[in-house]
Amino acid sequence: MIKQNVGTWDAYTRLVIGLTALGCGIGRSVRRRDLTSYFLIAGGAIKVAEGITRVCPLLYSMGISTTEKAEISPTVHLSDKPVETQEAVHD
Repeated sequence: MIKQNVGTWDAYTRLVIGLTALGCGIGRSVRRRDLTSYFLIAGGAIKVAEGITRVCPLLYSMGISTTEKAEISPTVHLSDKPVETQEAVHD
């Protein structure tokens, strides 16, 4: 099972965008049935599902988490030793 990787504000944003896209897609499909309305409905449903479950497969595949508990693991580990600088010697 995939761990939750979508934070609170990110989940709220996905819900708002998803519900808006669903509404636009349904409203558009009532007037005319075209490919755009189906994409809006599908995309909106995906965003709503991500907002409710707080899991985003795309973020998971990239190893990104927007949760508040996310621990940032830097790729470069800095040591506690002070960095020694070399000054240029001018003759």
